Parts: sequence; C-alpha cells; structure tokens
Amino acid sequence: MTRSSLGSKEILNSKRISVLSVSLVVALGSGTNYVYSGKNSMAHLDLCGCLNCKRLAYGPQLARRLNLTYTQSSIIGIAGNIGVFSSAPIGGKVADSLGSQPLLAAAFILLLGGYSGIRYFYDSAVPLPSSDAPKVSYALLILFNFMTGVGGTSGMMSGMNATAKSFPDSARATTTGLVLSGFGLSAFLFSTVSALLFPGDTSSLLLLLTLGTALPMLLGFFFLKPVASVTSPSRVDAALVDTETGTQGPLNVVFHHCNNSHESDRLLGPDEMAEACRYEGTSTTQFSQYPTPTPDSSRAMDYFSDSSMDAQQLLRERQTSSHWTSGEPNVYGRELFKSLDFWLVATVFGLLAGTGLMYINNVGSIAHALADADGAPYDEKIIPQIQAKQVTAISVMNCLGRIAMGLTSDYAKNSFGAPRSYCLVLASLLFLCSQVAIISINDLDKLWIGSIMLGFSYGSAFALVPTLCIYYFGMSHFSENFGFTTLSPMVSGYVFSVIFGKTLDEHEGPTSPSRTAAHQCTEGRGCYANALHFTIGACLLALGLSLFMSFRDRRAIVRAYEDRLSSREVESG
Repeated sequence: MTRSSLGSKEILNSKRISVLSVSLVVALGSGTNYVYSGKNSMAHLDLCGCLNCKRLAYGPQLARRLNLTYTQSSIIGIAGNIGVFSSAPIGGKVADSLGSQPLLAAAFILLLGGYSGIRYFYDSAVPLPSSDAPKVSYALLILFNFMTGVGGTSGMMSGMNATAKSFPDSARATTTGLVLSGFGLSAFLFSTVSALLFPGDTSSLLLLLTLGTALPMLLGFFFLKPVASVTSPSRVDAALVDTETGTQGPLNVVFHHCNNSHESDRLLGPDEMAEACRYEGTSTTQFSQYPTPTPDSSRAMDYFSDSSMDAQQLLRERQTSSHWTSGEPNVYGRELFKSLDFWLVATVFGLLAGTGLMYINNVGSIAHALADADGAPYDEKIIPQIQAKQVTAISVMNCLGRIAMGLTSDYAKNSFGAPRSYCLVLASLLFLCSQVAIISINDLDKLWIGSIMLGFSYGSAFALVPTLCIYYFGMSHFSENFGFTTLSPMVSGYVFSVIFGKTLDEHEGPTSPSRTAAHQCTEGRGCYANALHFTIGACLLALGLSLFMSFRDRRAIVRAYEDRLSSREVESG
C-alpha cells in the first residue's frame, strides 16, 4: 500500500483502530467451522485416552462416538457450511440497514445453543443407528451445526460491515483481510487453547467452543460501533506520464468501478491503470487541457470510449440514476442479478471455495486413507496428531492468505492501478497448484504440504470477495451484495463434499484383522483421487473465468485510453 493510504493519521486514528480490534476479536470467535474437519477413518480410536494429541478436530471424534458413515459425517459438516453461506444475504441486509448489534445478539444465541447441543450428543455417547430415534437425533445434530454456521456468519458480517464502513477504499482490502484472517485463525486458536488446557478431551473442547464463541459476540454488542463513514473510493497518488513530453507529475485520482451495464463505461486512471468512476482532487500535471471538474459534477469526471454524449451530461444522468449514489455505483437487488460481474465473481468464488471446503471438511479422512494404504500397521497415537497438524496448517495459512492477498490487492491497485480481478487470477492459480500437489502426495508425512497450499489459497480467495463487491457494486449495499455472492460456496461446498464422501464410500474395503473401524479404505490416495480430479477441473474453469474477467477489464481500459488520446489530439488540433 502507498504511504498516503494506510499510513496516514487520518485513516489510522484511535477510533478506527478500536473498530478494527473489536472486529478482529469477533471474527476470532466466528470461524470455528474449521474445527469440525472431516470424519477420521480411525473411528474407534479412543482419542480421550491419547494424552499426546496436541490439538483436536472434533468431527472425527463425534463420528466415532455416534458410529457415523463418511457421508453422514460430511453432511453434518456441510450443514455448518450451509449455515455460514445461506444466512449471509439476510445478515448483510440487516447489517446495512440496522447495524451490527442485532447480528451480534443473534450470534450469541446461535453459537451458545449450537455448540451446547453438539456437546450434549457427544457426551451422551449413544450411537445413532442403535438409538430409539436415530433420524431425529441425526437431524438435531445437523440443525445444531447449522446454527453454529449461522452464528459465525452473523459475527463475521457485523465485523466486516463495521470495518468496511470505517476505512476508505485504499485500505479496505487490507483491513477487511485482517478481519477475515481472524475468521480463518479461529480454528487454530481454539484447538491450541484446548490442547494446552484440556489435552485429548473433546468434550472440553466443545465446552470451550460454546463459551469462547459466544462471549466475543457480547463484547462486540457493546463496543463495536463504526466511525464516520468514508464515502469516497480510494485515492491514488501516482505518476502520470505525458505521452508528448515524457514528463511525469502527481495526480490524485479516485479509482472506482462503474456500473458495468456497458463495457465501455470505464474511467482510465494513470497510464492505462485502473477502471474508475470519479475524479477527485486538484491536478498538478501537464494535463491541464482536460475538462476541470465543476461543483455541479460533484468534483467527478467520466471518460467514455464508445459514447458521443457529453461527459458532464452522462455524469449527471448517472448520479440521478437509481444505480448511483453520490457519484459511486449502487447496484443491488434485481439489478445485481442482471450484472455479468456478479455472476462471474460468484461462479469463480463458488468453484474455489467449494474446492477448499471439500478438503477442509475431509482432511481427516484423507489422512486416514493414506495411513490405511495396503493395510500397513500404524501407531494409533500418531494419526490424530497428524490430523491435528493438518487442521493447524489450514487455519494458520488461511489467516496468512487473507492478510497477504489483502495487502497485495491494495498495493497493486494503489501503486499500479491494477483492477482487483487481476488478483483473482492469482488466487485461481494458487488453488490449482494446491490440488495438483494434494493428488500427488502418497505419503502421510507430506500431507502438510497440501494443507499449507490449500489453506493459503482458500484465505486468498476469501480476502478478495469483499473488495470485489465494493469495486463492482458500491458501498451502500455492500454487506447484502457480499452475502449474495457468498451463496455460491453453499452450493459448491455441498456438491463437492458429497462427491468426496461418496467417492470414499465406493472405495470401502473389508475390515482387516488389524483394524476395528467399520468404514475403511485401504487404497491410499486412490480412495479420493476421483474427487480431486473433479476439483482440478473446477479450478481450471475458475482460472479461465478469472482470466476472462481480467481481459474484459483490460480491454475496457485500453479502449478508454485510446479515446482519451484521441480527445487530446482533437483538442490540440
């Protein structure tokens, strides 16, 4: 990021730091879905007796206690994911219209009730198939995990909304990335604290989740209040090269994405840089021949490559349009679903997030499939530790990915004027590499490499979506639009995880004398290879679509730049 964006005292004042800090604490209590992990094939290992287990993922242990199949365990995990994503549009609309407090109150109730219910079933230790009402008990487990997902989203949305409203566009990718990093680090935090205080005790882990997720929501309820909104988009202090003299001069330009109903509606920033919709500040460059913004135009200027209309007239029409507010885009509701940008972002995000969710929910099963390859003997105390390492690696790298991609996106936009879609190409490439790496691993001790790559990729994709929504659709309905965009992983996550579960079920083999598990595959990576072939194809499709988005943005920028040069020639002639 530039020194003028995030480093200024105007942006980093005590009130904004307070908002960011409380939002981060709330986010740390909101991302505990990752602690579930997938079902571990070593279903009958008594983990409570394993004092060497440093960290726990409770999904496999819950499956063991209740004698669940791979598919049943995956569906319980998917219920949490559905809760996370399905509640996002409603939570976003509430945050936009009523603020964070209603969401935080709901998050407190849902997280407290959801984890309490899951802990009750775990402590009861009644296998569902042998209970009097297995369908009802199984449905309640699904409901409780769904509640934790909804509660987590409510907390995350409140923190995201307050942070996005409190910081300008030039710092939003970084600050919202920090909040999202807390969401990604949540699993690591809770599993580590549990390992230190209650090593090997899953019931205590669930109690920690019950209280540790609910209490931050109370903190946010009383102290999370956004500061005065920053309505202007990011200001870029760049050097603009005069094509005639070759000299440079600083130019303060506000970059923002226009309503994309017309591909040519792009404002070119410095040297074929970012798309934008507003011009703000006093220029000190050699481009004094360009029209000077007037009070009537709210100090904004648009240049259009394929329009014969006067720029000032077009601007006034846009500012009175229902899709524009104070000179910036305001796309929402039905118009959002008519936007090609929305469908592109949602599709790419769904493909990438679905891939990540499949791995996160089933990494325990992958670890056990590798351990059970060819019926080789293993140390029953080692597998849970390896499984826990995967959860830790995913969580930590998820956090780092969100921070790194937020910084990268802001730096690329503020320093080089690169559209946000360029970073989406990078995120797609990272995902593709992670899937190729995972399918190539046939040694359990090397699985951490795939977990690190997947976690970083997953965090990178999530860090981009909030700023993409603001970039394309504006700030006025940010949380609602962000919520609708995040519906796509609800569908893809379910489909991908079910495909993974059924792939494992299809490769189940007979139980060997050295095993006590009822559900087991001994083919190593062959147990899940078909599912990874599917996700590799999904990542390739996401890469192709993100390249199309970048090409589309680049083409509009070039057209606007050519039109700008043509206008200068006419004026000088």
